[in-house]
Amino acid sequence: MSTRAALIAVLTILLLRWGIGIDYSLSVPAWEAYDEPGHFSYAVTLANLARLPTTEEATQNPEAIQPPLYYALMAVMLRISGTDTSGFQLPDRNPQFYANNGSVNYALHRSQPSASAERDETALHFLRLFTLLMTLPAVAFAYRLFRLLGAQHFVLCTFLFALWPQALFNGAMVTNDALTLTLGTLITWLLARALRVGMSLREGMMILLVIGIGAMVKLNLLLMLIPFGVVIVLKARRRGVLIVGAVVVGIVSMIVLGSVPGILLPFNNLSAKGESMLIAIWRNLTSDGGWMLVPDGLRYLVHSSVGLFGWGNVALPAWAQGLIVGLLALAVIGGVRWLFVRRQIPQQTILLIMIVAAQIVGGMALMLFYQTIHLLNGRYLLPALSAICVMLVSGWVELGRRGERLIGVVVVGVLLAGFVIPPYIAGFYQRPPAMIDSYPIRTPREFQSGVRLVGYTIEGLDRAVFITLYWSISRPVTDDYFVRIEVIGANGNGYGLFDSIPGHGNHPTTNWIVGEIFGDDYRLPIRSDAPASQGHIRVTMIAVKNPKDRVSFDLIDAPFDLQVLR
Repeated sequence: MSTRAALIAVLTILLLRWGIGIDYSLSVPAWEAYDEPGHFSYAVTLANLARLPTTEEATQNPEAIQPPLYYALMAVMLRISGTDTSGFQLPDRNPQFYANNGSVNYALHRSQPSASAERDETALHFLRLFTLLMTLPAVAFAYRLFRLLGAQHFVLCTFLFALWPQALFNGAMVTNDALTLTLGTLITWLLARALRVGMSLREGMMILLVIGIGAMVKLNLLLMLIPFGVVIVLKARRRGVLIVGAVVVGIVSMIVLGSVPGILLPFNNLSAKGESMLIAIWRNLTSDGGWMLVPDGLRYLVHSSVGLFGWGNVALPAWAQGLIVGLLALAVIGGVRWLFVRRQIPQQTILLIMIVAAQIVGGMALMLFYQTIHLLNGRYLLPALSAICVMLVSGWVELGRRGERLIGVVVVGVLLAGFVIPPYIAGFYQRPPAMIDSYPIRTPREFQSGVRLVGYTIEGLDRAVFITLYWSISRPVTDDYFVRIEVIGANGNGYGLFDSIPGHGNHPTTNWIVGEIFGDDYRLPIRSDAPASQGHIRVTMIAVKNPKDRVSFDLIDAPFDLQVLR
C-alpha cells in the first residue's frame, strides 16, 4: 500500500472513530458509565475549588484516590468553556442498582430535572466529547506501531484497534481509563522502536517520562515499567547505566505508592489490616475457595473485554459474546501453530506479550487483594490494546487463506458493531412506552400514593414467572417508590422475590403522567423447594426514602401451579 493510500485509510478510520464515538456518547445517558459521577465530581472540584477532592468530605468521592492529571485537563476545559457547575450534586442513585435482576441504570433520571442538573448533564456530555478527542492520537500511534512491527494487514490492525467496542465506549465517556489508551499505545510504540534501534539514554529517559505522565493519569500505566525493563535487558546500548536507572526508578515508584494506604495498585504495601500486600494476596489466594477467584476473574476479564457496557450490567447477547470469544480462540490457535512451526519467539513478540501480561498480572493482584473479580476488568487492558490487536491479526494470518477471509469478516463485523451497539445500549435505558393498544383489564388496585395497578399478565416458564404489570396514576406522585414482587405459595411462604424501580430503574414514579398507562415486565426465578401447590403474586409499593410507607396487594385471581415451574 502506498503512503498516500495508507494516509487516506488512517484518516478514514479516524473519522469513523470520531463519528461512532459520538454515537456512543449520545446513546448512553448521563452518569451511566463506569464511576462517571465520581470522575466528573473530581473535575468539578478542581475547576471550582482549585484543590483535590478528599475521602473525608461529607460527600465522599471514591475516585479521590486517583492521580489528578486527567481531571486537571477536564477542569481546564470546564473553566475555558465557562460552564457553571457550582451547584453540582451527585445524581440520585437508583436504590435497586445491582439488586436482584431488576435494575440496569445507576441513576434515577428525572423527566423534569432542575436547571442545575441540566447544566451538569450538558457539561458531562461536553467532557465526554473532549475525552473522545483525547483518544484520537492513539490511532496514529497504533498505526506507527503496526508499521514499525512490520505487521501484515497493518491498516486492518489499525481499523480493529480504532473500532474495538470497549475502547470506543470508554473513550466516549468521562473516565481516566480513556486517556490510558492513548498513553499506553504511545509507550508501546516507543518501546517497540527502542527494541528495533536500541535503547539509548535519551530513549530511556523519554520512555520513563511518558510512563511518569501516564502514572499521573492512572496508576496501572506504571506497570509499563515491566516491559520497559525487558527492553533494557535486550537492547540497552549502555546497559549498566540504564539498568541501574530503571531499578532505581522502580524502587522509588514502589516506595512512593506503598506509602499511600488503600491505593488501588499492586505496589501498595498496606492493607486494611496493616499487613504487607503480598502477604494479604497470598493469604487470600490460599484461603478456602481463594484459588477459584483466578479462573472466575479470567472469565470476567474476557467477558468485560468483549461484552459489557455501562456499569457492567448491560451486556451483548450470549451468542454475540460466544462468537467474539470464538474469534479470539482462533487467533490463539494461529499463534500456537506459528510457534510450533518456527519454534522460537521473536523479541518483538516477547515485548507484546509482556505488555499484555503486565496489565493482567496487575489486575489479578488487585482482584486477589480486594477479593472481587470486578477489579480484573477488561477496561484495564486498554493500555495494551495495540499489542492485543497486532497479536490477534497475526494469529488469524497464520490460519492461511481461511484466516485471511476471517480477517475480512472481522473487519465487517467490527464496522457493523460500531453502528449497532450504541442503539442497542440505548435500548436498555428506554422508559416503557405508553399503552396505545388494549391491555388485560383487571379490577384496579389503588395504592395510597395515587399509584394504580390496572392490569397484569402472568406466565410461567423455565422455573420462573414472567409478569407484566400495567400501571397508571390518578394524581401526581411526589415520592419515588420501588416495586416488590413476591411469589407466594398456598402455605403463605415466599418462593421468589424481586425488587425494582419501575421500568427496570428507568421510570421512577415521580416521572409518571396522570392517566397514562404503561406495561412493566418482570422475571421472577422460582426457588427449587417450591411445593406442589397453587401460587399467587404479591405486589408491594415501597417508598424509597421511607420504607415503612408501603402497601401490598395479593393477585389471587390468577393462580398458577408452582410445581410446574420448578
